[in-house]
Order: sequence, then C-alpha cells, then structure tokens
Amino acid sequence: MKSFWNIELDDDITIDVIRDSPLSPDQISTIYEKFSKDQDQYQSIPFEKLSFEDLFVLECIIIKSHNGYDPTKLLDFLKHSLDIPDGINWNREVDTSLKNKYYHYLRLLRVISNHSDDISAFVSVISYHINPHTPWSSMTNSLLIKDIISSSSKKQESIQQILPDFIAVNWKQNLLKIESTGKHTALNPRLGKIVEDDIRKSWKSSSKVKSISMTWFIISESNDIVFETNWRLLISFILNILDDHEPVFKYHACLLINLLLARFVKSSKLYLLKNSGLSQILSDSIKKCLNYLPPSTPESISGMLLEEAYRGLYLIIESSDDQVLAVVAIINDDIVSSLSRLLLDKPSKVTLLLIKQLDYIITNVLHTRVMLAFSKVVYLINQVITNGNLYWQTGLELDIILAALNTQNSLFEQFISLGDVESFNLISTYKYDFFGAWSIVLNRSNNGKNETLVATVKENLSQLAVIMERSDNKGNSSFNDIVNELSQKVPGMEKYLEIV
Repeated sequence: MKSFWNIELDDDITIDVIRDSPLSPDQISTIYEKFSKDQDQYQSIPFEKLSFEDLFVLECIIIKSHNGYDPTKLLDFLKHSLDIPDGINWNREVDTSLKNKYYHYLRLLRVISNHSDDISAFVSVISYHINPHTPWSSMTNSLLIKDIISSSSKKQESIQQILPDFIAVNWKQNLLKIESTGKHTALNPRLGKIVEDDIRKSWKSSSKVKSISMTWFIISESNDIVFETNWRLLISFILNILDDHEPVFKYHACLLINLLLARFVKSSKLYLLKNSGLSQILSDSIKKCLNYLPPSTPESISGMLLEEAYRGLYLIIESSDDQVLAVVAIINDDIVSSLSRLLLDKPSKVTLLLIKQLDYIITNVLHTRVMLAFSKVVYLINQVITNGNLYWQTGLELDIILAALNTQNSLFEQFISLGDVESFNLISTYKYDFFGAWSIVLNRSNNGKNETLVATVKENLSQLAVIMERSDNKGNSSFNDIVNELSQKVPGMEKYLEIV
C-alpha cells in the first residue's frame, strides 16, 4: 500500500522490534521531525488508506498533540474496523496482514484510551482481540488489550460495571445455540444431526465466532461476583463448542475450560464445580478429545488439543473425591491405548507428548501410588524403547526413547524415596523386563557412540541396582549376577553395563 505521508521510518520502528511496547520518546521525536506539521493534514485523514508505516506516524501524531486531537472519528473507525469479519478459516493460518492491521489499530486504541478512563465506548472491541489463540489475534495483540485495561483502576472498575449488560446483550447474541428442532427430528435423529451441523457450520463461518474471544474476556477480566454469577452460562457455551467435530474448535474449547478452571483453583472454589454436578460432564466431553490422534488428525492440531485436554482433566480431577483412581483410569484407558496405536506408525511428536504426560502423572500426581498401574507402565515404557519404528535413535526417535527412559527413571525415584521393602521386592520381579529392553536399546546405540542414550540407560541401571540391593531378594539372582548373565548372553554388553 502506498504511504499517505510518504515518511520512511527507521529500522527500529517495526512490529517485530517494538511489539507491544509504546513508542519511545526518541522514536516519537524522530517520526515527528519528518512529519509536516500542517494541522489540516491530519484532521481529515483517510484512515482506511493508511499503510502500516502511516499508522505508526498517526500514533505519534496523537501522542504529540496531547489533548489537541479530537479522536471521535478515529474511534468510530476503529470500532468498525476492529470487528471480526465473516468467513474466518480456523483450519489454516489467517493472513498475517490481518493480524498486523489489527495490531496497529489496537496501538491507536491504546493511545486514545490514555486520554480518558471511559472504556465503555470500546469494551466490545477489546473483547474480540484479548484471546491470543484465535486466528485473527496474537500474543502481542492480547498484551496491547491487557495494557489498555490495566492502565488505570478506573478502567477496571468501569469494566465491572459494564460486564453484566455486556454479557446479557453483546455476548449472548453471538453464542452458538443448539436448540431442539421439534418432533420431526425426534422421529428422525439423522435429520436432527443434519440440522445441528447446519447451525454449527453457519455459526463458524460468521462473525459470531468472536464470542470465543468474548468468553475469554469475561473469564479473565470479570471480578468474583460477575464470574460466580455467570460461570454456569460460560460452561454451557464452552460445552457446545467442545461438542463440535472439528478438532480445532475442541482445542479452543479446552483453552477456555482451562482458563475457567484456573480461576476456580486460584480462588480455591473448585468445590463449586463439583457441587454443581458438571465435573463429570466436563470430564466426559474432554476425554473425547483424546481420540484425535495422527494420522487421522494433523499432528500439529492433535498435539495442541491433547496437551490442553490433559491439562483440563488434571484440573477437574483436583475436585474429585478419588483423584488416584481417576488418574489411573487416564493411564489405563487413554495413554496406554493411544501410545500403543501411535507406535504402530512412524514417530510422532504426539508420541513424545503422551510419554511426557505419563512422566508428569508419575512425578506430580500419583507418586508411589503409580503402583496401581505399575505393570502397564513398565510394559508401555519397554514397548516404546524397543519399538522397531525407533530403530535409528536419531532426532525425534531419540527424543522419544530418552523421554521413555526418563519416565522410567521417575518411576524408580518415587520408590527409592519411599524406601518400602515390599515395593522394592515387587519392582525386582520385573528385572528381566528392564534388562531385556535396555539390552535392545544399547545394541542399537551405534556401538555406544550415542553417549546421551548410554548415560541415561546407565543411570536407570544404577537406580535398579539400589532397588534390588534394598529388596529381600528371596532367592532371586542378585543385581551383579544378572549383569554378568546378561553380559554373557549379549557379547560386548559388559562395557555398557559397567555402572560403578
């Protein structure tokens, strides 16, 4: 786009350099020196024709004019131009020029807002852009919104006063509403599904999808009174989004759920969710997300969806009466089956993510209570590190094997810290499983050249040695006996198995 003022900006005045920072005094002076100070020249500015460089210039003009510039026309332009258009494609990245345009408009909005604490004129607009994960927004744009809100306590008070009406009018009119379509669909359920799909498709292609960001705004910016009055309505909308068949919308629903649950955790009010009976409904809906695995779901969206889905499940489990059994069920019903499916195909970043989820559960949730799923965990780890699709142990393959070995190490550490002889005895009964898997890994390790892999196996060998030495043994071979036996069966293995 041709520049309106034809001013060439310095290299340090770009989106990538400045990001959400205000223009510095030096930058403002430099720009203003290049600007012709003809008052009429910027009282009738064709805002829609300004290039990105021009928008930096306009920002500088408003700052330099202090209260001399009437922002009425510009504010009207921004309110219109910052609305979200129809036809956003959520399954591909939006043209960055749209995000960049919004970036500059939000910078102008921030400058205008500095002249007044009255935020009522544009509270809807900022709600459209506060969610950094939507296709049209970004982390930088979201930070600009946060900067506007936090610039004064009066603005924050103003938002709380506006929010009830904002929710009742602006938010509700943009929601996805799946309603009963009458007796015909009751007689023909397939027709009802078609009608629902049409409603969803129409909503997703309309400007009303901005309600996803508006929901983020309500959750993140409302005070406790407003939040506790409306959280059931918020969950109802989020569940509607979560029921969509497209994984990208499930991902955005999980982001909203986790933001909402984090508020409950922060205020120590997760019990509200439990008492409402919605915990199980949310949990069941989120668990459906765990089936969106490669190759049927693109790896990138599958990874993002699973990460948020598991995070949400852990937060819900915090309100559960039986957290241990709930987490063990996640291991048995979801992680084990998902990894078993993924290991049949080429290495995937989702495989790595699931192994790290298992490590997180062992280290941060179950600790020694992982004994309830011990046999499956041991089998799963061995299945990963000996998998034929990870034979070459390079790049992602190596990352997956190391993550599995680190998970195994976490398993051993939990029981060593407990110091329970009965646990040591049980783990010792799996010694041949461990040694067999390690021998396969070491045999593939390119004659020991993969030093990180060999060092990790040795660390796990050391951990098992501690466990076996503290166990009763009860007639089982000692650790050193097994090392010697393994060295005899696998020639050359003794150089890897030296751990002292």
